[in-house]
Amino acid sequence: MKSILWGTLGICLLGICLEVAPVLAAPNQGEYPDQLTEKLIIGRTETAYLTDWGIALKAKIDTGASRSALHVDDIEQLDGEPERIRFETQDQHGKRYSIEAEVVKHVTVKSSFGHSQHRPLIRTRLCLAGQEFETVVTLADRSAMRFPMLIGRRALEGRFLIDPDQRHVSSSSCLTSTDAAVPAADSLPKRIR
Repeated sequence: MKSILWGTLGICLLGICLEVAPVLAAPNQGEYPDQLTEKLIIGRTETAYLTDWGIALKAKIDTGASRSALHVDDIEQLDGEPERIRFETQDQHGKRYSIEAEVVKHVTVKSSFGHSQHRPLIRTRLCLAGQEFETVVTLADRSAMRFPMLIGRRALEGRFLIDPDQRHVSSSSCLTSTDAAVPAADSLPKRIR
């Protein structure tokens, strides 16, 4: 008698699980059927190409960060309006670049440890997984960090899905600086060698 009761209970539970499982597995597929096919999959780390400057560097994908950040050294304020700065950064092979860029604005960034830092925000073109787009990045000293660039949600949203099991999924699909289109001289940051 016990085995009949347990068997019946098991079949009932299995029936409920079979009805509920598809809903739990894919709650939004009906609402957003094209969204999954339109977005590219990237890994937790990728090679980012800053095409305005011809720089390729290792980047950490961080959906916990709102904005992207780039490691720089020696930020120097330049004279004139609009506000411009000069800074140094390097690519993934250690080659150093001196860059001039217009400051979009200054922002306060709060770290995961609760520390606030005032940083300049600049505009540049980023190529990731074969998609090139304009974005903004904050400039900071990331010398203590493993990755010189952090790519935050604002640059990612609407474009990518992140697979945390993967790394460098499509790092070879972006153009290098010699193949990149040259932006208008006065509209975007400039590379100075």
